[in-house]
Amino acid sequence: MGDTTFSYFLPQLVQAIKFENHHVSPLAMLLIERAIKNPNQIGFDLFWSMKVEAHNDQYRERYGTILNAYLDVCSSKMRAILKLQDKLFSEGGMLERICQSVKAKKKDGAAEMKRAMQQGLEALNELLPGSFQLPLDPRIEVGKIIVSKCRVMDSAKKPLWLVFENAEEGGDPVTVMFKAGDDVRQDCLTLQLIRLMDEMWRDEGLDLAMEPYKCVATSPMTGILQMVPNSVTTAEVHRRDGMMGTFKDPSFSDWIRANNPDPRSHKAAVDLFGRSCAGYCVATCVLGIGDRHNDNIMIASSGRYFHIDFGHFLGHLKYYKLGIRRERTPFVFTNEMAYVLGGVEGKDFAKFVDTAFSFRCVRAPLMQISRRDSGPQPVMSSLPSTFTVAFPGTLGGLFLISCLVSFYCATPFVGLMKITIVLGLILSVSQITQFVVCLSESQSHKRLSPVLSPIGGSRKAVAAVGNELLFHLTVDRIEVIEADQDKEPALSETASPVSDIDGITESETNAISGGPIAFSPRFIAGEKGDEEKGRARYLATLEWRKENNIDNILVTPHPNFETIKKYYPQYFHGRTRDGLPVYYERPGKIDLPALKREGLSIDDLLRHYMYITEYLWRVVEPNDSGRSITVLDVTGIGMYDLGGEVLDFIKRASAFTGAHYPERSAHIFIINIPGWFNMIWRMVKPMIDPVTREKVRH
Repeated sequence: MGDTTFSYFLPQLVQAIKFENHHVSPLAMLLIERAIKNPNQIGFDLFWSMKVEAHNDQYRERYGTILNAYLDVCSSKMRAILKLQDKLFSEGGMLERICQSVKAKKKDGAAEMKRAMQQGLEALNELLPGSFQLPLDPRIEVGKIIVSKCRVMDSAKKPLWLVFENAEEGGDPVTVMFKAGDDVRQDCLTLQLIRLMDEMWRDEGLDLAMEPYKCVATSPMTGILQMVPNSVTTAEVHRRDGMMGTFKDPSFSDWIRANNPDPRSHKAAVDLFGRSCAGYCVATCVLGIGDRHNDNIMIASSGRYFHIDFGHFLGHLKYYKLGIRRERTPFVFTNEMAYVLGGVEGKDFAKFVDTAFSFRCVRAPLMQISRRDSGPQPVMSSLPSTFTVAFPGTLGGLFLISCLVSFYCATPFVGLMKITIVLGLILSVSQITQFVVCLSESQSHKRLSPVLSPIGGSRKAVAAVGNELLFHLTVDRIEVIEADQDKEPALSETASPVSDIDGITESETNAISGGPIAFSPRFIAGEKGDEEKGRARYLATLEWRKENNIDNILVTPHPNFETIKKYYPQYFHGRTRDGLPVYYERPGKIDLPALKREGLSIDDLLRHYMYITEYLWRVVEPNDSGRSITVLDVTGIGMYDLGGEVLDFIKRASAFTGAHYPERSAHIFIINIPGWFNMIWRMVKPMIDPVTREKVRH
C-alpha cells in the first residue's frame, strides 16, 4: 500500500491501537516504520494523532510509550521540529497561553485584546527559528509571524488569525487559525470523509474541485486550521450589497464577475462554482452536516464554493426553542447559487444537476449501503459505535469510512441518505431536472432556504420509506415501486396512477356483509398477552360495531363518497414486496370549508374513515392476520391546520382504529414533514394509541 493511501487510513489505524492486547504490537511497529520512511506524509500526522490520544487517561500509558519509541528512532532533525511544534501548538503551549491572555482582556474591549495578542506574538517571534514546518503541511516552511496582519477573531473562543512569512523567497504568506477551547477532532473526521469522497470521484474522472482545507487537532481542546486565501463567506458577499443583499439573487454572480471580469476567466469561474457546488451539496447532504448558515459557506475569488465549520454532523442539528429544528433543508442550494448557473433553465444548471445527482461513480458503493441488512460492524474508530462501508476503487484496495451508526439507524437523516441513493440510482437526468425545477418553483424563502431539497415542499418528489419501498409522489397519486435486489429499478417519465376506491362491485358484496366479526388473537396481542383484557376489548368492539352498524357499512349507500374523496385525498396503492397493502393520505389537503359548504361535518368524515378502514380489512386484505403500511404525506400542512376540528378528527379517528382494529398496522410513515412538526407531534402523540404510536416513523 502506498503512503498516500496509508495516510487516508492513519486516523483509524491510530484508534485501532486501543484494541491491541499489548503496548508493543505489530500494528504499532508498522505505524512507526511507515512514519520513519516518510516523515513528511506520515510522521507528523502520526505524532499529533498519538499526542492527542495520550490525553486520554485510559490510554495515556500506551500512546505515551509508542510516541516516545517513535521519537527515539526518528531523525534528530525530525525530533527537533516536533518538539518545536509541541511547544507552539499543544495544550499549554505558547500560543494557547497567548489565547488565555487575550481572553483575560475580553471585558476591556477589542483594542485591549488586540494589544495583548500583539505583545504575545512579538515575544514569541524572538524565540522562533529562521524557518520551520507547520503541522498542517510539512511541505511548506514558514518564517516569522507577521504580527501586523494577525488578529483576534470574533467568535466566542477568540481564536487567533495568524499570518506567517513564507520561508520560500517570493512565496505568499501562510495564513492559519489557532483555536484554544474548541475540540476540532470532529472537523478533522468530517474533512477526512470529504477528502475521501473527492479522491473517489477524481479516481473516476470526476473533478469536483472540493479541495477541503486542512485541520490538525493538537490536543482535545486545541487545534490549527488552514485558511483558504482570497475567499470570503457568503455573508460577506451579501453585506457588500447593503442591507438588502441577502434578498438579491444576483449577489453571488455579481461578486464572481467582479473578481473575474474577463469573459474567459468568468466562464472558468462559473464552471468551477458549479462543479464544487455539486460536490459540497452532495457531501454535506449525505453526511448530515448541519448549522449551514451563510457564515459557514464560502466562495473563493476563483469561483470555488466550499463549506467550513463542521460542528454539527451526522444528523445532530441545531434547534430553536420549543423544539423547532433550525435546519430548513439538508440540501443547501439557494436562489443566488442557481442564478450563477443561469437559472433553472440554464445550461450550467443542467450540468450541475447532472453532476450532483447522477454521480454514477458512486452508484455501486451507495447500492451497498442501501442493501445493508446485517447490522453495524465494529471498525477501527475513536467513536464508540461505528459501521464500515467498503468502497471499491483504484486507490489501492478498500477505503474504510467510519461514521456513527446513528447516521444509519437512529437519526432523521436516514431517510435523506436513502433519498440520495434513490436520486443517484433510479432517476434519469431529465427526470432529476424536472424534479429540481418543481422544487425550485415551490420554494418561497430566500435566505438559505432551498431551491433543491429532496424532502418537503414539492409538487413532485422522491422519497424512500423503510428498507424496501420507493414512493414516486405526484400531486395526488403515489406509485409503489419494489426495489430489485439484483438490478437497478427504473421509473417511467410519468408515474402510472394506481386505481383508488371507486365503490364496491356486486361480486364483492357477499364477502363484505354479514354478521359480527369472529374473535381474533389480535385482541389478546393488542393487550400484550392478557387474555382477559383481550376478550373484554373484543366485546367492546362488538358493541361499537353494533352501535355504528359497521357490519353493513360497505353495503349501505355512501352518497358522500365522491365528495369526500375530492376534498380529502386518500387512496390504496399497491403492495410492498412482502404483500402488505399501502394506504396513502394527505391530511394537509383536507378542505374543511369546502366540505362544510357541501353540508358535511367531522362526523361524516369519521363515518367515511370507518368505511375506508372496513373496506381495507374485508376487501383489500381479508386476512385476520393481515397488516398494512400507512403513508401520511403532510406536504402543505400548516401549524394552524393541526388545531380545532382537524385535531379533533385525528384524535377520534386514531381512537377507534387503535381500539377496534388491534395489531393491524405494520408501520405508519409520516413524510415531507415541516420544520415545526416535532413540536406539534408532542401534542398529538399522547392522543394516539400507545401500540400504534410505537409504529410511527417520521
